[in-house]
Amino acid sequence: MAERFFDFWHVDVFTDTPLTGNPLAVFPRATGLSPAEMHAIAREMNISETTFVFPASSPTAHYRNRIFTPQGEIPFAGHPSIGTAYVAAVEGLIPHPDGASVVYQELEIGILPLELLVEGGQVRKIVMTQGEPALGTILKNVEPLAKALGVGVRDIGPKGLLPQVASAGIELTVEPWIDAQEMRVAFTYWEGAVRISGTSGGVAVSGNGYVEMTGYKGSMQGVF
Repeated sequence: MAERFFDFWHVDVFTDTPLTGNPLAVFPRATGLSPAEMHAIAREMNISETTFVFPASSPTAHYRNRIFTPQGEIPFAGHPSIGTAYVAAVEGLIPHPDGASVVYQELEIGILPLELLVEGGQVRKIVMTQGEPALGTILKNVEPLAKALGVGVRDIGPKGLLPQVASAGIELTVEPWIDAQEMRVAFTYWEGAVRISGTSGGVAVSGNGYVEMTGYKGSMQGVF
């Protein structure tokens, strides 16, 4: 097989400090790569997401962004969309005049607008506008979910709240919890719960404001 060469960027999103924030690999000129090759590259990168930029198939978009995790392709994610827009601007793939301008990124979920704020030719900030959140099925029977997570039924759903499917691009199961520590332990078993809920991942919220997310790319957590 003939050798091929593809440039890529390693960028940190949601930060202005190198080696912090959310890591992302971006291939700004990915034409010629097959889905199997993109998946293999994402596995080799072994970070949460790797993106691949192609010419847009829609006349209303500036470019197409395909997002892969080590597990496979996903239709949408936040920091890969923002990081890819940044690289596309720096690489000169999209217009980025000084001031505020909007670019349109084609994703599997549709066309996503992103606002670029540019000063002196440098991209200073990117603002992403997502669609309206949509609420789906309420999981009234939490027993299978509790069993998969290795907890008691009473640990899930304080004050009568129940897990519910929600989406702002990717369906996730939002779970209310009583105890943050119990929630953190239980979420190490989330893979089984994802199969039960039929969604791509989960967001758990405890009564003291602790939030844990898990799904395509492992997990992240924080207190809000």
